[in-house]
Amino acid sequence: MAAKNTKQSKKDQKAEASGDDGKEVNMAAIASLLEEHRVALSADFNTAVSTLEVKTRRNTLRRLLRSRHTSHERVQALETTCAILTESNAKLLAKVVDLESQLLAEVFGDGVLESPPECDRAHRSLSDKPKPGQRPRPVIMRLHKFQQKEKIIREARAMRGKLHYRGTPISICEDYALEVMEQRSKYREVLSELYNLGLKPALLFPVRLTIVTKVGDRRRFASVTEAKDYIASIRRAEV
Repeated sequence: MAAKNTKQSKKDQKAEASGDDGKEVNMAAIASLLEEHRVALSADFNTAVSTLEVKTRRNTLRRLLRSRHTSHERVQALETTCAILTESNAKLLAKVVDLESQLLAEVFGDGVLESPPECDRAHRSLSDKPKPGQRPRPVIMRLHKFQQKEKIIREARAMRGKLHYRGTPISICEDYALEVMEQRSKYREVLSELYNLGLKPALLFPVRLTIVTKVGDRRRFASVTEAKDYIASIRRAEV
């Protein structure tokens, strides 16, 4: 009985030993295979990333080269256009100077300015195009030298009502802001009456009416009402 137990025990021990060794061998093999797969996947991943980076860089380089070529063509086109516009602008500027000189000569006569005025800018006022027979839109000019502008304005004031261009009456005045123009327009009737009385009125900036009387005195008016009262007093005195 004891011998049987001993034999059975040795058999169990052998089986247990055999089973443990088999498990250890299988786990080691699996671990080794997993490590090999990990290394292989890592290598494949690195290779794929490197290939993708190379392709991306090549595509980026191609796009940059195409963009550079396109930009170069655009710059050349712009330079050509700029050269053409510069030449055209020089010709137009020469024409403007010539026309301005002729205009001043026809309006004021020769000798008003020592040299033709330098015009920085000229355009018609921003209003609807007049219909046939209507008054043309005002022309706004910006002169480069304010001395020339002041002299033209003085000459225009001295020849008020006598300025003509090709037989058409014209007027030359300074360009003011809309608010100032609205205030100055209130003096239009008063100015006309003062001129008819033989006086020399002037509307200083922004809205200051001053006159030179027949005896050479200078008077200033603070409002349209005050100027009308003065005109009424002159008419009463004449009666």
